Amino acid sequence: MEDKPRVTLVTMPQEFPCGEGSSCCGPLGQSEEEIGALRDALERDLGVGVDVVYANDGAQMRGRRSVAAALRTFGFFCLPILTVGDRLVAIGASQPAQAVEAAREVLQEVQA
Repeated sequence: MEDKPRVTLVTMPQEFPCGEGSSCCGPLGQSEEEIGALRDALERDLGVGVDVVYANDGAQMRGRRSVAAALRTFGFFCLPILTVGDRLVAIGASQPAQAVEAAREVLQEVQA
């Protein structure tokens, strides 16, 4: 029996660095509902397993070089990040339909 392909969803719990409703910047990270919607759409539409990894957890981020490079370049505002293995699939694709399409393309290449 073959294991399901895995997609990693790198995110962080939503917070408001300048306070809720501040006009200087928006929220950082995703709400629990957004994270759940992304995970559910990927699992349902692609039949993959999804690992949720929190970018602000050093232990979970260990060894994720491509994600670390994206975070160094763009900061936490580029979340969520999707990967297949160490391959970046999407950066900032917080809409489930966008995330599914980006992951579908990479999974087809990887499985071919």
